[in-house]
Amino acid sequence: MLKYIGRRLLAVLPLLFIVSAGVFFLLASLDFDIARAKAGLTGTEEQVAAIRHQLHLDESLVGQYTRWISGSLRGDFGESWYGKGDVGAEVRNRLPITASIVLPAFLISVIIGLPLGVISAVRSGGVTDRVITLGSSIGISMPEFWLASMLIAFFSVSDHLPLVGRLPAGGYVHPSDSLGEWARHLVLPWFATGMTGAASIARQVRANVLEALEQDYIRTARSKGLAPRAVVYKHALKNASLPVITVLGIGLAYSFGGSIVLERIFSINGIGQYVGLAIVGQDRPVIQAFVLISALLFVSINLVVDVLYGVLNPRVRLA
Repeated sequence: MLKYIGRRLLAVLPLLFIVSAGVFFLLASLDFDIARAKAGLTGTEEQVAAIRHQLHLDESLVGQYTRWISGSLRGDFGESWYGKGDVGAEVRNRLPITASIVLPAFLISVIIGLPLGVISAVRSGGVTDRVITLGSSIGISMPEFWLASMLIAFFSVSDHLPLVGRLPAGGYVHPSDSLGEWARHLVLPWFATGMTGAASIARQVRANVLEALEQDYIRTARSKGLAPRAVVYKHALKNASLPVITVLGIGLAYSFGGSIVLERIFSINGIGQYVGLAIVGQDRPVIQAFVLISALLFVSINLVVDVLYGVLNPRVRLA
């Protein structure tokens, strides 16, 4: 297993290099002169040249990339172009805020989606299956930003519901100040992210459990007199879990990227809000840091998924 993990880690390095180089040179190719923008319309050529020198933009692109990637390896992502401080420090301060949205929402997705998918597969063709399938189809088709807006409209703004004013429409309270207020402010973001994820999980679990229930080993288990619950959860679900784990890993990684829109809607100052403003202003150091951290996050989650593959199916380790 350790050799397997080691091989996967070695494969990560070229991938991160390609991603970092790609995003750096792509952003550098954009037709945007930050030095001229900061100097303003009345700025002289000397002032523009001084700003370029301060930002190291007068160096070659290879030199700029080398400077940036060497600093990134030490956790130094540079300074924001708009005077918003050290990018690395901002990311470290905002990451727990984004994680407090994404991780509980992911847990909600699993708690709701996994049992619904199993129930739908076990009762395939019945009324319950049709209701769950319809609900998951609706959930998958709903964009998170639309669902977030609807949740705010119904549970924070509407004059026709008994819950008026009970759930805040936005903002963030640190859990050290008030754990109850922290949860109260994040209930809507949790469900805006978690419900769409639960729909995808339910659909994937249903398909894979249905396929597993048709295998010969399931018929053998039933012929031995095993209880239906044991057949489903001990045999069918375990063997159907590999594709589901992939979906869970991808969904968790994408949730961090989706926080850009969600945090803007709920006025939460996490990484998503920070990067969203950086994209509008073309703040290159912030965007580069976010893409590199996102790539590292994707790679880490994929590594965890691969290790779980090996735990659930020893043939993967041997391969």
